[in-house]
Amino acid sequence: MATFPMRISKTYLMDKETVIRYIEQGLETELLDKLDSFAVSGLDKRFWNLLGILVIVQEKAQIDWYQPNQALVKLVVNKLPELLEEGQGNLEQMFRSLEQNAVAPYVHLSYFCRQFIIGIGDKDPKIINNDLTPESYLVFITQLQKLNLSLLRRSIADKQSEHNDITTIFYNNVERLVEHRRTIISDDALALYRSYIGQNPGVYLENYIRPYWTGTSVGNIDHYYHVPEPFQSQIFTEKMPWSDFLELAEARSVSIELIDDLRGFQQAYNDKPAGSDDRTVILYSKEMSNLNYGMPRSMIKLQSPGHKVVRTECLPPDYSR
Repeated sequence: MATFPMRISKTYLMDKETVIRYIEQGLETELLDKLDSFAVSGLDKRFWNLLGILVIVQEKAQIDWYQPNQALVKLVVNKLPELLEEGQGNLEQMFRSLEQNAVAPYVHLSYFCRQFIIGIGDKDPKIINNDLTPESYLVFITQLQKLNLSLLRRSIADKQSEHNDITTIFYNNVERLVEHRRTIISDDALALYRSYIGQNPGVYLENYIRPYWTGTSVGNIDHYYHVPEPFQSQIFTEKMPWSDFLELAEARSVSIELIDDLRGFQQAYNDKPAGSDDRTVILYSKEMSNLNYGMPRSMIKLQSPGHKVVRTECLPPDYSR
């Protein structure tokens, strides 16, 4: 069993490389145990040390990223009065620390920002302190949104970033929640993402059609229900119409079969009444012939095998794997 090779200073900040090395050496659990012993009484060096370490550990964790995430949330929540009510110097220092300690792929730090934005909007009792003013929370949310936008920009600029990571950070760029808890993405994040997919239309379109349900079996019709990428209605507006985007994809030599699939799929989705509870599209599969009640009356048959997220049973050429 690995042993903890070094003593973590409780007063001086560990550098990124040291923290990452601990994790890569299989010492993640031991590291978290050590961090749990930190006694933080104020915004002292111990606080800033622990903040920076947890940002790195939650991003690079190989065993469980959620434990350090919850520790980071708790650390910040406990110090919110000092961070928000004693001038903005402490808050600015915190966001400088978060930015400086951010490590790729930035997904979990962006999720941390989303947790607070939504938690404050929901007046989550685990986050909200009634002694703090709405104005101070608004300042905090603004800083969280600025950091999230910065993380999206950094992720897009990093040529090593995975499309799914960039997209997840984009989803975390929450402006607000509206009726029925629908998420509104910030305008700046939408502009960045439109630019990104404009340069990479193929990878976006390959991931566009998605299963509606998880954990279903091939013997259930729900298994074949599919929906578009969830924020397509916010991405494709007058600033970037869907039809123009598909024409751009075609000009960039994206498979015409894939593009035709998406035209047909989106039309079938749009034809459903906007207020309908059923906004799903059924994708054809030979497996459906084994359903007790037979084949559905209406369905889309895909031409391209290039869809990355579609149920494998619905992909050509054999529609069964």
